[in-house]
Amino acid sequence: MIGNEVVEAVKRTNRKNITSNVSRGGTATKIELSDYQKQIAIAAKNTIGASYAGVDLLVSAGKSVICEVNIGPFTVYGRYTGVNVGKTLGQHLMESCDQYSDAIKS
Repeated sequence: MIGNEVVEAVKRTNRKNITSNVSRGGTATKIELSDYQKQIAIAAKNTIGASYAGVDLLVSAGKSVICEVNIGPFTVYGRYTGVNVGKTLGQHLMESCDQYSDAIKS
C-alpha cells in the first residue's frame, strides 16, 4: 500500500512449513485483491497513520481478516509482480513533498 493505493499483491503459500515466508521455502504468486480486501487493507494502513505499509491478510473459506501491518523496508515481491515498489514510493513521496510545498506557499 502506498497512499490509498494497492501497488502489489501476492498470495504466499508453503506446504512444507507453517509459515508462508518465501525465505522459508514458500512461494509467491501475483494476485488481484477483491474490493473488500482493498478496503480493509487501506483502513488498516490508515489506522496506524502510515503512508506506506504492507498489509497481511489471512484468507480462509472466502473470508479475509487482517493479520498484521508492516511498515518495514520495501518488499521482495517485485520479481513476482513486476512492480518496482521503491520507485513507486519515491514518486509518491516527491508528489507529497510538492503538495506540501505548494500549501506552504499559499
